[in-house]
Amino acid sequence: MLTHNYNSVIAAVADLEKRGYTHDFVLDDANECIVCHQKELSLPPDKFEIDAVFRFDAQSDPDDETIIYAVSSKELSIKGIIINAFSIYGDANANGLVEKLAVSTTKKNKPLKRHISLVSYSQEHHFVLLLCWKIREGINRNIEVKRIADYTLFFFENDLQLHFSAEEKYLFSKLNDDDVFKQRAVKEHNEINAMIKNFRSGNTTHEQLNTFANLLDNHIRFEERILFNHIQQILSEDELKVMPKHERNNNEDIDKKWTDCFWEKK
Repeated sequence: MLTHNYNSVIAAVADLEKRGYTHDFVLDDANECIVCHQKELSLPPDKFEIDAVFRFDAQSDPDDETIIYAVSSKELSIKGIIINAFSIYGDANANGLVEKLAVSTTKKNKPLKRHISLVSYSQEHHFVLLLCWKIREGINRNIEVKRIADYTLFFFENDLQLHFSAEEKYLFSKLNDDDVFKQRAVKEHNEINAMIKNFRSGNTTHEQLNTFANLLDNHIRFEERILFNHIQQILSEDELKVMPKHERNNNEDIDKKWTDCFWEKK
């Protein structure tokens, strides 16, 4: 078992990569496995081990924490990381994969508190990741493209574009224009906006929706994994304190206005 106390997500990822944990895995709760898209590989709970767990706490709410899992499979000679920005054990119907990861989170690791000025942005990220899941679920169920695209546009107009606007106005603006992380974030916002514009034209396919979900998912995880920690390290405490308070969108209420919940099992 690896033992180390890191003071940031960035430091943890960099050091783990040096130790051979070079592949990125994501949770696939629906299929009860972890997935490495680089290797087109899926691993069920009995095919990998959790070598270490590193928790970076966002204030006092466990639903806002970032958790890094260092995982490996001796059978396949592969090592990598799972970065989860939110609590994974809040579902009472936890499957074997979640239970395995949840047990490991009980190990003590020194947390890095996320600044209160950034917490509400992370809370909104949870619902953006849910959008990605809904899109993929619709594709997997072969739901009509228009139904998925209509909901994607609805969510963007009622939530995501407001979130992007706030990030650009209050967060990105605090970084220099030559900051590489800012440049990446702005570039990805522009790419996502361009895809939304294309969806509005009505010229959409399942493949384009999947590309959009992957782009958005990777962008959110980049912000949680790299950008927000970078902002905390670049800005002084005084600068963070005077940052305008960001009121979280009422994300739960948005779906109440939408009746075509194609992602739900009938």
